[in-house]
Amino acid sequence: MIKRQINLVRLAAALIELLLISTVSLMSATDAATCVECPAGRVWNPNEPGCTKCPQGRCTDVGQCARCPPGTSQAKPGQRDCQPCPVGMHQPASGQAGCTACPAGEEAPSRGAINCTECRPGFNKSESGAQLCGACPAGSYSDELASLECQPCPAGTFANWTGASACVVCPAGRDQKHEGGLDCQACRRGFYKAYPAVDDCKLCQPGYYNRAEGSLGCLACPAGYYCPRPWVDPESCPALSVCPAGSYEPIQCRGPFLAADKSSNACQATASLYAVLSASAIVSVIVGLAVAGYVRAWRRRRRRRAGLVDASGAGAADFSDSMTAAAASATAGNERMPLIKGGDGGPVYSGRHAKN
Repeated sequence: MIKRQINLVRLAAALIELLLISTVSLMSATDAATCVECPAGRVWNPNEPGCTKCPQGRCTDVGQCARCPPGTSQAKPGQRDCQPCPVGMHQPASGQAGCTACPAGEEAPSRGAINCTECRPGFNKSESGAQLCGACPAGSYSDELASLECQPCPAGTFANWTGASACVVCPAGRDQKHEGGLDCQACRRGFYKAYPAVDDCKLCQPGYYNRAEGSLGCLACPAGYYCPRPWVDPESCPALSVCPAGSYEPIQCRGPFLAADKSSNACQATASLYAVLSASAIVSVIVGLAVAGYVRAWRRRRRRRAGLVDASGAGAADFSDSMTAAAASATAGNERMPLIKGGDGGPVYSGRHAKN
């Protein structure tokens, strides 16, 4: 009895399984007759028979044509995937058929760029295009973003590497006289530069020298030597001359009255000079006394002559005064003479007066 029941259960299970398989097969046949899977790059269009291609800038995505995202594009219709923008190009919008080259001063260093980036300091790009920003060559620099061109290093500076964002000032003992320098040159002998700066090396002042290139300073010419040129070694002081420290030419002790004292580096007076000076002083005193005596005698003679002139001048003045008084007296006498009437009744004056 139990065995029979087990067989019945097995038979029922087999019938159920067969029924399920038949149902699934029937449903699959129905779907196959009504649905068609579109190939890549195409989608089902209910308004047109069959599948249609996705347009430019779109690709298939879960049964529909989706817009290509920013940083990608698709130039051909009916494509499955969008293509990332190549290096040097960008695309900020979606659904585009192509990418755009970066403008001058900007670049896109990686694929799929949405926006371009500005050239870094030390790099430049003079024209628009897919090329990347180029490093400034040695001897030039760029200190700004998005530079279109690099500038040569100014005089007094240098840059001996590529991609420089700034040039370096020449150190002490070296200079650069031209633009675009790759390095600085050592100061020549006789020249110096004490500190890092853009200035040129300077010539040692007279009486100083240096014998090495790239010097930071100059040496004073030692005593007993003179330095006619700052780039040569000091020269020994010649005979009959002295050379104190810092001399650029010897001091000559000329004639019989001066002698060169090498110990003190100075010209010393000789005994002959003292004798001449003493004699000159005595002669000067004698001449001075003689001149003073002559001047006193001349002044006495002048005073005597001045006295004679004063005496003669007084006599002449007295004579002139007498003549003036006489003339005045005569005039007064004429005015006091009596009036005498003439025979015709007219007035007649006495003396030398004429009759009217």
